[in-house]
Amino acid sequence: MRFQFHLQTKATPEQTFHAFTDFSRRRVDVWSKSLNPDTYELLEQGGTWAIAKEGSPGMRIYTIWHYDWSEPGVIRWTAKRLYRGGGQIMIAPVPEGGSALDVVFAHHHPEGVKGTFALSAQRMIGPRIIPRLWQQALDRLAETRQ
Repeated sequence: MRFQFHLQTKATPEQTFHAFTDFSRRRVDVWSKSLNPDTYELLEQGGTWAIAKEGSPGMRIYTIWHYDWSEPGVIRWTAKRLYRGGGQIMIAPVPEGGSALDVVFAHHHPEGVKGTFALSAQRMIGPRIIPRLWQQALDRLAETRQ
């Protein structure tokens, strides 16, 4: 499965970058509509990378993600459980303020029944739901931090 999207947010590039790379418990607050607090756990973290256990609200399944932000303006992730694949977010400033995000998801090769279920759900609802949830979370973050 591969899908990509572009979105603009009121959040600055710095706020946006921080929202995706902050692995404290605050992550659960920022991503409250798309991250299950019961499954979230930071497993390891370095200066420009993190490994976290994350799942969606209302679901008991989760995956292990390896995030990397060693390249300026780019955040990449790789799935380590349920399915293989990854994606990336490129963040750029918008002249009138805020940020533009170019996002690519490339998830494939499910592992077992749960992986097949998770990947099927993402194929069906991901392209419509994920951009909207991300924009709402980032716009909300921009409003609370001004």
